[in-house]
Amino acid sequence: MSYLIKYQPESNAIKNIALNTPCSTPDFTGNDLWLQRTAFESCVLKYGIEFIIENINELRLELICFALLKGHFDSSDLYKLKEAISATPDLYGLHVNDESLLLIINSKLGGNIFN
Repeated sequence: MSYLIKYQPESNAIKNIALNTPCSTPDFTGNDLWLQRTAFESCVLKYGIEFIIENINELRLELICFALLKGHFDSSDLYKLKEAISATPDLYGLHVNDESLLLIINSKLGGNIFN
């Protein structure tokens, strides 16, 4: 993964790993989820917020939360993401829901988290 990110950052393999959730329970060390987060973060850094918005129906909400907590977005990006989340029904997350993401975005925008 490190080689691809460094020398072939536009590789479809990176996108495929970022967009495909492991199909069974993660192994004990969670390497499969780590690999997905690494690929996802690489795509966010390469393609920006558009990567998330274009693929929002394929992403686990936990990955979007991960990117928000890493602080990869400016306020313009956050407003775009907020709009995309609000406009997309039935987003998938085991431990995070769309309301939680909107609270995080609002807090990052400096407003009351309950706006």
